[in-house]
Amino acid sequence: MFSLALSRTGPKDCASVGPTGTSEQQHELADPVNAEIKSHYRCLFLSLDMSLKIPISISSNRCQRSLSEQGRSSGGEITELSFATDRKCDQKTVQNAEPSKATVREETTMKSVFQNIKKLTAAAAVIGTAAMTTGTAQAEAWQFPVLNAGELRTSPTAPIGETVTEYTSLADGEVSKKWNICMLVPHLTNNILRAYLYGSVEEAKRLGVQLTTFDAGGYGNLDKQLSQFDNCVALGADAIMLMAISPTAFSQKIKEARASGIKVLDLNIGVDAEVDARVIVTYLEVGKIVGKALAEKHPAGSGKVSVVVMPGPAGVAWSEDTATGFAEAVKGSDVVIERVVYGAPSRLDQTPLVEDVLVTYQDLDYIVGMGTSLEAALNSLREQGRVGDIGLYGSFMTPDLTAPIEKKQVAGVVVENSIVINRLATDMIVRILEGNTSIVDAIPTVTMVNDTNIASVPANNFVPADWETQLNVD
Repeated sequence: MFSLALSRTGPKDCASVGPTGTSEQQHELADPVNAEIKSHYRCLFLSLDMSLKIPISISSNRCQRSLSEQGRSSGGEITELSFATDRKCDQKTVQNAEPSKATVREETTMKSVFQNIKKLTAAAAVIGTAAMTTGTAQAEAWQFPVLNAGELRTSPTAPIGETVTEYTSLADGEVSKKWNICMLVPHLTNNILRAYLYGSVEEAKRLGVQLTTFDAGGYGNLDKQLSQFDNCVALGADAIMLMAISPTAFSQKIKEARASGIKVLDLNIGVDAEVDARVIVTYLEVGKIVGKALAEKHPAGSGKVSVVVMPGPAGVAWSEDTATGFAEAVKGSDVVIERVVYGAPSRLDQTPLVEDVLVTYQDLDYIVGMGTSLEAALNSLREQGRVGDIGLYGSFMTPDLTAPIEKKQVAGVVVENSIVINRLATDMIVRILEGNTSIVDAIPTVTMVNDTNIASVPANNFVPADWETQLNVD
């Protein structure tokens, strides 16, 4: 019998976890993390009856809650598993983890046990409450609660409603062929877009379908993305998942593609065209969630507070919707929007914009921006010794914001379940190709997180730290 557990600890001290009655052991770990996330280091332990514990360092942004696992071993090989958890522990997080340096009495056994645990986790994923649940079979179905529009909306900006449905993915035996799917993304320069890509890559692998991804290289490269759409058609794609740079520029191409039998899914951003399915985060609602939080803190008559909004690139639907939703939500309150600052979404691009804002608005009370905007703001405020002087709210979450939220350096961030969004989209388009459609317009629910509920943020928002970008799944 063995147990597997996860605990949040400091970087040099991992709490012991093991079967009742076993003796405690001390481990000295090499410090693998930078100063910014030291207090959020996670250690993974394998505990055997012999009291052997192997620490394995993993990404600092997942598996924060305790995870228990029981099973049997036969001839030194683990053969059966059962899982119980309230947080997702991503399959690849454990599978790709490497042992940290440790002083352990049973040194000679470490290597063989670690090999066993790698074999074990290669076939298993653990997902917590309100997250996808998967089994050991590669194509076994998962489930996730989504906001279900019911019928396909004619516009991505139309309200999706508040009906929550448990989405069930395709399972083993339900995919009849190796479908050829193409995905177009505007860029891959931040963690959110990488999380989208990771979700589609992993779901394509699970379903056994082909996936080809084209990166336009930025929101300014519309012509390039239009050409990439043509490339998808030329490659014989059965379906195209489109994260469109422009909401209108693809209308004719989508119409022609669908006329030829290609299925088109409107993904994450939104196009004003008839499509076969939509998986669109309603950033109008994201902006409203943030705006409502500030409006409740500063109602009319409480005293004016100033805000600069940094929603993302100008003219892009999700960015404009964030700014619009926020402005609508703060109407009638004492929240004053000083300026809306548009810019490319990478932290590098946001840094000079944030610095300009801090110089221009010396008495600024809040910055409301993308996750990358907040990362840039935190760096600038640290240099000035002003962390905490300006309230920070984000429209999307990044891994590097976990620690600042816990320390109350960031007031709140909206979480969208980024990886699940694209898993959902990829499964949905394969369902359509299979003629096995259940839901054609849905999105995982979004919520605001702060220091009181940051531990509930599921790991399916973040890409494993060691994951390398993969544009093709064969």
